[in-house]
Amino acid sequence: MTTLRLVLGDQLNPCHSWFAAPDPDVLHVMMEIREETDYVLHHAQKIIAIFAAMREFARALRSAGHRVHYLAIDGAGNQQSLCANLDALLAQHRVARFEYQAPDEWRLDRRLADYAAGLPIPARMVDSEHFLGARGEAVIATKVNIPPAQRESLSAVELKAAFIRTFEGSLRRLRTDHVEILHIHDISRVEDLGKPGFVEALAELKEQKKARFVGFSTHTNMAACLDAAAASGFFDVVLVAYNYAMQDDAALRRSLEAAAAKGIGLVAMKTQCMQSWYKEGLSADEQTFYEGGIVQTAVLKWALRNDFIACAVPGFTSFRELEEDAAVARDLEYSEAERGFLADRKIKLAMAHCVQCGACRPTCPAGVDTPTLIRAHMYLRYPNVFQAREALAGLAPGKGLDGCVSCAACAARCRGRVDIAKRVGQLKLHFA
Repeated sequence: MTTLRLVLGDQLNPCHSWFAAPDPDVLHVMMEIREETDYVLHHAQKIIAIFAAMREFARALRSAGHRVHYLAIDGAGNQQSLCANLDALLAQHRVARFEYQAPDEWRLDRRLADYAAGLPIPARMVDSEHFLGARGEAVIATKVNIPPAQRESLSAVELKAAFIRTFEGSLRRLRTDHVEILHIHDISRVEDLGKPGFVEALAELKEQKKARFVGFSTHTNMAACLDAAAASGFFDVVLVAYNYAMQDDAALRRSLEAAAAKGIGLVAMKTQCMQSWYKEGLSADEQTFYEGGIVQTAVLKWALRNDFIACAVPGFTSFRELEEDAAVARDLEYSEAERGFLADRKIKLAMAHCVQCGACRPTCPAGVDTPTLIRAHMYLRYPNVFQAREALAGLAPGKGLDGCVSCAACAARCRGRVDIAKRVGQLKLHFA
């Protein structure tokens, strides 16, 4: 009696209990299908990398003695459809039971749940074992993004409805009926904090216990937004950009301390102040400051050692950096190497980056919102093309790249080291 177990492309976990020991009555199925590669636009290199990982995982399973049926993208009998391929395999192997791991994506979760419910044989979903704890042990936060231009075009009733509709979609994708933290994304104007529609939506969702704590994220005009939030008494939490490069911003620090004193939980983002372009123009000696693990742990500890910061969402671009971030949670004391790193004046200068101060705006003759362009460029280099495009889409006409077309050369200047012209030029290559 064969049990068919479906393994998706993001479930290549050799430590999953499914693979503890081979079972001749279990058939593991993996498939490369156009239905998944084509439902949205993907970079070819991403697809190739995923397929390569899947094929290597299938090879490893076979080497360990497991039965594996692998459908390659150009394989005979591949119908390029998840459900159609499953139907054929269930019949071919006379399957008596169907099992699959919980998908991480809501779209696939719904499809497989519907498929399993319609089968004439027993079917069940099992834990993907991706996470360290159960749902009740996790703090889940999500953000709702209503771009600034759209906010202005909607009535209070429409804004509230759009916000709740977007949030409900997030709950479905997360496969939960509530989150611990709900943010309004990208607040830079104080007046938006009390905007009719936003406040009503947050209050209703909190009353319905769909969100335990409500707040907003901010990248620009942060001190003023924090002061307004503290005065309002409404917001529970703020996601704020704060890192070592901002250590001399006394006004922001005062606002952070005042907000925390009012009981607002402050979550630091952009803590690592680490982007590849910060190294441009530095000497070979200065470049070494960015190598190894010291920089990753030192700047994260710096952010978390501020008493007004409750927690952080640090970035990482490799498993090594992920492990270094996690290690900080166990010990916030500086090592001697970290202390020396942070005290070095050359490093302080090299770390200078866009702090979204807005001082560059008056230097742009076209009146473009240069801080948002630089933030969009940051997303582009993560790389997160979708978020970069979203940031640009939120700009009013003439404030984005469309405002740059009349200029032969970019005249905007940063008071620090950010090469605005170069960043805008790279954005144009992708989006203009």
